[in-house]
Amino acid sequence: MRFSQTLALGVICIGLVTACSQPKQNQNVTYLCGAQPIHADFSKQLTLRINDKTLRFEQEPTASGTRYFSRDHEAEFWTKNQEAQLVIGADIYPLCVVAGDLPKQFSARGNEPFWLLQRKGDIAALRRPSGDRDFIDIETSEAEGIWTIKLGKETSLTLSEAICRDNMTGMPYPYQAQLMQAGENFEGCAGEPRRLFVGAQWHLVDSNLTTAPSITFMNDQRVYGFAGCNHFQGNYQLNGEGIQLGRMAATKMMCGPEQMAVEDAFLQALENSRQFDVEADEFILISQQQRLRFIKNAAN
Repeated sequence: MRFSQTLALGVICIGLVTACSQPKQNQNVTYLCGAQPIHADFSKQLTLRINDKTLRFEQEPTASGTRYFSRDHEAEFWTKNQEAQLVIGADIYPLCVVAGDLPKQFSARGNEPFWLLQRKGDIAALRRPSGDRDFIDIETSEAEGIWTIKLGKETSLTLSEAICRDNMTGMPYPYQAQLMQAGENFEGCAGEPRRLFVGAQWHLVDSNLTTAPSITFMNDQRVYGFAGCNHFQGNYQLNGEGIQLGRMAATKMMCGPEQMAVEDAFLQALENSRQFDVEADEFILISQQQRLRFIKNAAN
């Protein structure tokens, strides 16, 4: 994606990162762009380290705040407080959040009884069968990895950064949640499931190949990777119960029998996958026939 094609992203940034602020100088920050950690050094302009790559950016003041760009890598980086947006070439990464912080916008939900809370900045909306309620000027505090969001006199939400699986669908979420209202406690999950795996490069475990198959999911529902001999690309969708990958388009190289056998089985398994899970540092694609286990790029 050329710089002339990123104008639309700049418009998005104005909405997402209005009056983008420049982080303090001499500051080293680790962001999580979905599942991909990046390390930012603002001491001299901006240097980003992503896996084994180092990208250097120049600063360009704009009407909406501060924009960093790297012409060599066709990359842009916008920041506002604890959040940022990263684009490298055609890859638009998920919202980048300083490690250990909550996104400013997220949802939390639970079942039996149903409840849904949607937070956007300093406001939140709670939906329950007993009635809906909106909250303004909410307050957030954090202690030892647990966030407490005070919504009103009798209502609060507590989040902890631990994998939470929906008790009806099994879908994994980034946070465990507990809603407290009028003396009652309701368990649930919070955050976006895609943030558990999008943005990072994942390598297949136990492929027995010198170069293992790998896969990367991006925020715009694109997926691409290496199948064992050929590179592939396609699309994926998340639904309320899991994930579905479309048929992949691959290059047409021919390799040895072992590589081609692994590649054929791998691409077929991707197409058959219907669910995913995350355990420790592993990402797992699940079909009726098998489970594909991946580990994150070791350079992370």
